[in-house]
Amino acid sequence: MQTNLKSTKWGGVTRLLLGLAFAAVGFLTTSPDTSDVVKIIGISLFGLAAIYSGLRLLSMRKRDREAVKTNAAAGSDGEVTVSHDDDSITVTFPDGRTQSLHWNSLTKIVIRTTDQGPFVDDVFWELYAGDTLKLSYPHHADIDHGLFNAMQERLRGFDNEVAIEAMGSTGNANFIVWERVA
Repeated sequence: MQTNLKSTKWGGVTRLLLGLAFAAVGFLTTSPDTSDVVKIIGISLFGLAAIYSGLRLLSMRKRDREAVKTNAAAGSDGEVTVSHDDDSITVTFPDGRTQSLHWNSLTKIVIRTTDQGPFVDDVFWELYAGDTLKLSYPHHADIDHGLFNAMQERLRGFDNEVAIEAMGSTGNANFIVWERVA
C-alpha cells in the first residue's frame, strides 16, 4: 500500500485537538467545582476552536467555489458513468466520449483521494494497464457499485480493507487496492 499521509496526518491531529477542545469546554464549564481560571481556559479553548472552525469553513467555501468555476470552464456539466461487461470496463464522460480497458489488460487499481471534498469529487478510481493510467473516474460514477462488486469478484487479491481505508481518507493520498501478480 502506498499512501501520502502528510495532509491527512495534520488534518487528523487538528480535528482531534478541536474535538478535545470542545469536550473540555463542555466538561469544565458545567462542573460546579471548576475554578474561575479553569473556566476561563475552557472558554478560551472553545473560542479558539470556534474561530478555527469558522475560518476553515470560509476557506473550504472559497476553494469549493473555485473548483466549481474550474469544472464549469472545463465543460463538465454532466455526469461521468462507468459500465462493464465480461470483456471490458468503459467510462463515459459528459461530452459523450468514452474510454475502455479490457479486464485482461488491467494491472493495477488505485483509489486516489483529495482534500477537496465534500462539495466536489474527492475520491477517484484509477485503472492502469502496465504502468500507464488508462481510466480515471470519480467514485460516484459507479452509483450502483456494480463495477466495484465485479472487481471484488473477478480480481483475486482485491484488498477490501485498503478500499475502506481510502473511503475514510480526507487528504491527498493514493491507495493501491489491487495489483496483478506477475
